[in-house]
Amino acid sequence: MEIRRIEHIGVIVDDLDDAARLLGEGFGLERTTSLDRDDLRLAFFKCGDVSIEVIELLDAELRRERLGPGARARIEHIAFEVADLDEALTALAALGIEPNAPPLRSGTRTMVWTDPATSDDMMFQFVADDEG
Repeated sequence: MEIRRIEHIGVIVDDLDDAARLLGEGFGLERTTSLDRDDLRLAFFKCGDVSIEVIELLDAELRRERLGPGARARIEHIAFEVADLDEALTALAALGIEPNAPPLRSGTRTMVWTDPATSDDMMFQFVADDEG
């Protein structure tokens, strides 16, 4: 499997606006993407060749569950850009690592997340850009 780079680090937060102020105004990182859906709000902040994705789940109970007791933020996943997602899935399977769902397409990208129970209690996302 060819891992090209860390694409982004996904962080679950209790309050997206607070996190955005810290990363944008406090640290001076450029906000590159925002998305509001019925179930979540997210924003990406660029830091060199890597982004930080901050995710606020709108269901309070689910947010508490994913954050853990008393936490305001936690790293949820590390996303790797790969040259070929099928090749990555084959390599992961050989390691006994399973995806937590079928691959998801978004624009020109296809991505998959690992089931933490099969990847040492860590979640990884593998992202391939179908345009190269």
